[in-house]
Amino acid sequence: MKIQLWCLVLGAETPPFGVLAEPNSSVESLRFTIKGSSSALHLVGVERIRLYVAKQENGEWLALDAPQLQTLMRGDQETTASSMCGSRLEELDKVRDHFQEVDAQNIHILVKVDEPTVEFRNLTQLQCLFVWEDKGTFVSLDVKTTDRLEQLQVAIKEEMAGVYPVGDARRLELYASKNWSGEWLNSKADMRLLVKGERSVVDTWLRRRIDPMSTVGDLFSSSPAYSTQDRTVKTHTQKG
Repeated sequence: MKIQLWCLVLGAETPPFGVLAEPNSSVESLRFTIKGSSSALHLVGVERIRLYVAKQENGEWLALDAPQLQTLMRGDQETTASSMCGSRLEELDKVRDHFQEVDAQNIHILVKVDEPTVEFRNLTQLQCLFVWEDKGTFVSLDVKTTDRLEQLQVAIKEEMAGVYPVGDARRLELYASKNWSGEWLNSKADMRLLVKGERSVVDTWLRRRIDPMSTVGDLFSSSPAYSTQDRTVKTHTQKG
């Protein structure tokens, strides 16, 4: 019979969430289950995820209504977050090695994300909407934060090679898809209207053309540990 374990991601500012686990399953498989169950871990590599038993220094489990919960969610290293990350769950351990009888009113696992390497910190993932004629397609790119417009244009051209012959990459017009309120484009309805060339939608989202001297890091900033796709969506068009 599966058991329900409550988890909290340190520093992600997201509420606790529950996962179901087989007692005989490995901690390694539990990591994948937890990653897939938390929006805060969506773009985090599983190799950076560390799991710890959520027991306090007095040996008691951390309650779901514990007063220090908000501080743990913020990831404040001056609090019990550091001291509670002592009993780490090793990848080859079994779930039953650490959790026999669990109380649904407690948090059982603290999830900590290792700091990314320097190489990882210098990369960011962009979601692009490539529009030509009356068609559109999505392109996902991993680019350096130090890249400028011309490197981004070349990366998009290479990604689109099997879909649309771009030709000279410098002909690509790139726009950071933020509206007047500073919100990123994540409306599927607006994306469809962009592809169709609806003037009011085009005026809303294609108003900020990317400066050739700007870097990717200047335009698309995100948290080094946690990020979500809709913060890095951008739109670009290509004109003949």
